[in-house]
Amino acid sequence: MRVQRGVVLASTLTMALSVTGCARLAPSDEHRSVTASPRPTAHCPTDIGIAPAWILRASDADLERDMVAARDAGATRFRFDVDWSLVEPERGQFNWAPIDRMVRAVTSHGMRPLGVLAYTPGWARVAGAVDRPGAPASHYPPAKPADFAAFAKSAATRYADVITDWEIWNEPNRSSFWSPAPDAGAYTKLLIAASEAIRAVQSGANIIAGALAPGENHADGEIDPITFAQRIYDGGGRRAFNTMSIHPYTYPWMPTDPATTNWSTFQKIPRLHDLMVSKGDRTKPIWITEFGAPTGSDSTSMSRAAQADYLTSGISAARKLGYVPVILIYSIRDSGTDPRDPEHNFGLLTEDFEPKPGYRAVQRLTDSEIC
Repeated sequence: MRVQRGVVLASTLTMALSVTGCARLAPSDEHRSVTASPRPTAHCPTDIGIAPAWILRASDADLERDMVAARDAGATRFRFDVDWSLVEPERGQFNWAPIDRMVRAVTSHGMRPLGVLAYTPGWARVAGAVDRPGAPASHYPPAKPADFAAFAKSAATRYADVITDWEIWNEPNRSSFWSPAPDAGAYTKLLIAASEAIRAVQSGANIIAGALAPGENHADGEIDPITFAQRIYDGGGRRAFNTMSIHPYTYPWMPTDPATTNWSTFQKIPRLHDLMVSKGDRTKPIWITEFGAPTGSDSTSMSRAAQADYLTSGISAARKLGYVPVILIYSIRDSGTDPRDPEHNFGLLTEDFEPKPGYRAVQRLTDSEIC
């Protein structure tokens, strides 16, 4: 749930995708666009990308249209789950096909993949893991960080030539993604184990920590993102990551609204940077790996025009900070049609690929002549 919590690519890419050998992927020669003509890759100081949550379930036809839409919006990066529970449902039995498909789709449309290593298969979960409302059992952490690290190493080995950005888990400061309750110490152990495993096969990998959601220390099932980041450092996690990430949702309020200063996750980004500087990490960047707002009729939703203004305001403000080189928008397309359900309506496009004003706003923000 995201309600109220919330490098230029080389011209050719190769990767090992076959269990029996290596396959070279060439860029696709066929593109269908929701715009009049394909857009050139933007060259902005801040990369804008896409971060959908449901993309692994898309049909081949819809996936192709989603990729074309993302590319034509000017996206240079695309974030997706490398879902351990999907890839290794039984210990030692791997099904990489869903991830292979995503990697092919992203790279063949000229974007750079960001892999989110997360979610635990049944055989590896802590005892007592059960499905809960809004939180499937896979969102419990593994009983043994070493098992997760072994999976991370397998993924990094398989995609060593094409995925160099690895985000460790998603929103671990909320119980909806780290059940039954967030635990910064346990997350830090997972981060360290995964980082060591990935770097053993990809010494230059960019390990991304945090993926921190909005949260408050006094609320049940969540930890304030600054507090959580402090505890990562306290747990010895500093050397385990190259980049810190955050999901600074503020809807239905605007990101820089002065009235929200005391609680706005977006306005906590400078505080997060100050913390990193105090720990000796002045040169490490902060990536916004999810940012967006739902349209629709729910009380937390925004009008389509307001969604466009929200994205424009937030992205423009983040660019001025000087240490946020990547911003990923959640999401490219609506995942449903119920206007009362915010989770159905985060897209820059409707479910049937109609562009919202936010899509055009992102195109303007990625225009290489003005960004």
